[in-house]
Amino acid sequence: MGTAVGANPVAWLIPCHRVIRAEGVLGAYRWGAERKVDLIGWEAARACRAAEDVNGPAAR
Repeated sequence: MGTAVGANPVAWLIPCHRVIRAEGVLGAYRWGAERKVDLIGWEAARACRAAEDVNGPAAR
């Protein structure tokens, strides 16, 4: 699977950056670990905003 994920030329359309290793750690990413972390963070922020739109702000 790693070879297929690494050869993915359209990572934005087919999100291979979400793949993690069996040990639960982030593995290599064709465009670098920093970009992988950035993409995951960007998605997490979008998911939080979408949840707040549906449920209201989270209690702090």
